[in-house]
Amino acid sequence: MYDVLTSQFNEALTREGNTVTDSTGTTSYRCLFRKNSDKNSSDNRLTIFYPVSESIEQGQLLKYKGRYFLALNQETDENDTYYKSDLLQVNTSIHTIVVADASNNTAYELFLQAYAEDLSSVGLYGDSQISIVGGNISFIVQDNADSRKLKIDATFTALGGTWKIVNLYFKSGLGYVFTERTADAISSPVYAVTVTGSDSVTMEDVTQLVATATITDGSTTTTILNPTIDWSCSNTSLATVSNTGLITGVAEGNVVITANWAEHDVSATHNMEVKSNVVISYTATITPSYKEVGTGRGYTFTATFTDSTGTVVTLTPVWSFTMDTTDPTLLAGVTLTYPASNTCRVGVASNDDLVGYTITLHVMDSNNLCSATATIVII
Repeated sequence: MYDVLTSQFNEALTREGNTVTDSTGTTSYRCLFRKNSDKNSSDNRLTIFYPVSESIEQGQLLKYKGRYFLALNQETDENDTYYKSDLLQVNTSIHTIVVADASNNTAYELFLQAYAEDLSSVGLYGDSQISIVGGNISFIVQDNADSRKLKIDATFTALGGTWKIVNLYFKSGLGYVFTERTADAISSPVYAVTVTGSDSVTMEDVTQLVATATITDGSTTTTILNPTIDWSCSNTSLATVSNTGLITGVAEGNVVITANWAEHDVSATHNMEVKSNVVISYTATITPSYKEVGTGRGYTFTATFTDSTGTVVTLTPVWSFTMDTTDPTLLAGVTLTYPASNTCRVGVASNDDLVGYTITLHVMDSNNLCSATATIVII
């Protein structure tokens, strides 16, 4: 059924609509902008209208043309066509280190987009009433997993100063942080990245590299658990790297993998070799493969090694023999000598007791890639 309101709204959205995204830029939303007129305020406040199908929520941090806005509210349903929200542009960023596990020196580094407003004295009493607690500025942030890591008495930097949290609470998708000014910390932290993992990968195979981000302040080094790492490869025709550091071999060669810690623009590199995935097999043969040798005589045998393409290759032969007897006197009547690198001369002593016995001549390469045998009958 034709709906006048929906039709008019969709026409306006097509004609005047803008696109905003979530804070990461991965999800887009279509909306209509209306700028609030308040000449007595430096705040940048907007009102947006968007289809009910869009998943914008109260408290959500939105991004538009490189600027961040907090959705302060979401008006209740007046119709089935659109919602309305007031947006407040953030004016600062909260930076702090939150300890995750003191026993192994791990922590989260937080960068929270925030709106700061001056307050002479503010705090939360009960569920909703404000009481005096001695704070002098408050911040509004999105209620999410990162902002929930903030704690009372913790400190952070913002607006060029250091602030101590005296109270905070979360309500309707927003976090309210009340602070007082405190002395700035004196430190010169050193930011670093290291990359660990295999030095090679086979074509069409994968291997995982791991980037570790650390902050060293004085004698203490802390591992940051949530760095933003941007991965890149020096030659993507040889290997590719995912945004998690997973390397895929493409073609034989050598590449340099770079991991860059985006928040501090520090990098580390890792050299990798991409190896061929072609499996080469080898075959050994003895020429001749059968020979009758009389007592007091000998014969020279030749070993030949070829690869799976039939090409003769140079491998180091290792010769030995077995015999269909365990008599040490008879075994001592057979000797092996090596006239050349790939030949073996089998000598048989002048002992008639050897007649009728069989010698099995063995050869293998020194890396045990292949082997062959030849049969020798003593006559």
